[in-house]
Amino acid sequence: MSAEYRIVSITLKMPGQIQRLLDREGRSGWCAQGVTSSFLFLGRAGEQPVENKMASITLRTPKGILRKIEQQCSEGWELGAMGASFLFFHRPKGKSAPACESRMESITLKTPGGLLKLANRLGEEGWRLKGLGASLAVFQRRDSEKQSTTHRLDTVTLKTPPGVQRLLRERGAEGWTLDDATRGYLAFSRSSDGR
Repeated sequence: MSAEYRIVSITLKMPGQIQRLLDREGRSGWCAQGVTSSFLFLGRAGEQPVENKMASITLRTPKGILRKIEQQCSEGWELGAMGASFLFFHRPKGKSAPACESRMESITLKTPGGLLKLANRLGEEGWRLKGLGASLAVFQRRDSEKQSTTHRLDTVTLKTPPGVQRLLRERGAEGWTLDDATRGYLAFSRSSDGR
């Protein structure tokens, strides 16, 4: 089954309003898979209900952010997106996400091509880009799934929301999974087995 994606405006929304939106959308299987200052990118691979959770990373160092991700993952949550002030997690309703490892890499001086090269090098070892910030990238791999992963970046600079929605539909139909949205790009990945 290919993934479905939607874009939702979060302009002028407070964190509590965004959480309520995620709670409502989670009943139909939607979860955060990307976030920018103005938009939340929702994705789903089925209609099974999911739980969504936001965690503040304001005033946290990169090591503190990584510890927060590891803590949430150890409690059965999967990282869905990384924003400037919040991390977004999800899991199947009433269940735990599969166990995973997390690592963080600095991307401070990397061009988009350099980021893609890093992501694909780590992808050869089964790491999937799961969070993209202004200066750091978070990669994860599930303990049970360590197959090679290919990544791609698509620019969304100068695209309107309907143009971005079209791009998301095309990539989803091609088997790409949205990993995060930031800095004018959408980051996608696809495992060697097509997932």
